Amino acid sequence: VKKGEAVTFLNDDTVPHNILSTAKGNEFNLGSQAPGSSTDVVFKETGAVTVICAIHPRMKMTVTVVD
Repeated sequence: VKKGEAVTFLNDDTVPHNILSTAKGNEFNLGSQAPGSSTDVVFKETGAVTVICAIHPRMKMTVTVVD
């Protein structure tokens, strides 16, 4: 994703999730996200951003932010 662009996190599961990142400059915590809900997150700094679910820590992904 390009710096300054948003990624939409959609919970298309049947249980709540709590998506978050602690990456410097790209910190966010969506809180408990109910099934069917979605939230946009703007990534402000370049680099690899690890994103996890605080409820299900085995669920993780990396968003690569470029200029």
